[in-house]
Amino acid sequence: MNRVVTLSAGLMEARIAPEIGGALLSLRYAGRSLMRETPNEAIAAGNVRLTAGFPLVPYGNRIADGRFEFSGRSCRLVTNFPGSSQPLHGIGWQRAWRVVSETKDGCTLAYESGAGDKSDWPFRFGTELHYRLRPNGIDVSLYMTNKEEFPAPAGLGFHPFFLIGERTRVRFAAKALWTNDPAFLPLKPIVEEARRFASGWQPAGGHLDNDIEGWDGRLFLTAMPGDLAVTMTVEPVFSWLRIFNPPKSNSIGVEPMTHATNAINRSDVPPMAVLSTGERLGGTISINVS
Repeated sequence: MNRVVTLSAGLMEARIAPEIGGALLSLRYAGRSLMRETPNEAIAAGNVRLTAGFPLVPYGNRIADGRFEFSGRSCRLVTNFPGSSQPLHGIGWQRAWRVVSETKDGCTLAYESGAGDKSDWPFRFGTELHYRLRPNGIDVSLYMTNKEEFPAPAGLGFHPFFLIGERTRVRFAAKALWTNDPAFLPLKPIVEEARRFASGWQPAGGHLDNDIEGWDGRLFLTAMPGDLAVTMTVEPVFSWLRIFNPPKSNSIGVEPMTHATNAINRSDVPPMAVLSTGERLGGTISINVS
């Protein structure tokens, strides 16, 4: 049975599964769920795709056909998602993480890539993931360190699934929404499409799987089930947002990332970070409830 770490602080409670991609299994306030609840069967089976949220490392979202060039080197990644030729969300979400420390209200997890990860990502890295509960929320801090003896690309993100209802609204400021090609890779930015979020967009019945450019690092969800409201704020390193709103779903994915989808292959957006040996990339995502 996969281990579950339970954290509490005031009326907040969280459950984490280190061995299932370091995933967040649930987040509750006064017994009410803020995120989708992971079924017991998914915990037993180690199915991270049904959890409440998980880390994205060493890149977020898709890399086109799993191919890219870096520093004169041609790289090819194996696919890691059924039915898709695009490797998705890195490798951290499909690995067991180690518990470094644990208290009543927080825990620190770690994962370090090894020789067996080369076909999934050719550059060695180490990662730390910190979950810290507060009486009115949670801080999720994610850091990646380059373990190679030369500069290497790096990217991070987090993939939470918040519960939504018919009256839920999602609000944030942004510059543009990127449309997709048939493979869900960004195609072009549409400024007008981003304006819908400024006054409060209703996700129920909608369908999005798109990059958001130029968001201000603050996102509000109101009228969630149980009449709860959530504010998500991120440090500036998470400058991109991906919205995943599948049709007929009771949850929405809002994914802060350090780079745009497929940035490692693109010249129309800022490049992925490149870390020197021992250099670290990361920051904190904070979720508050009211």
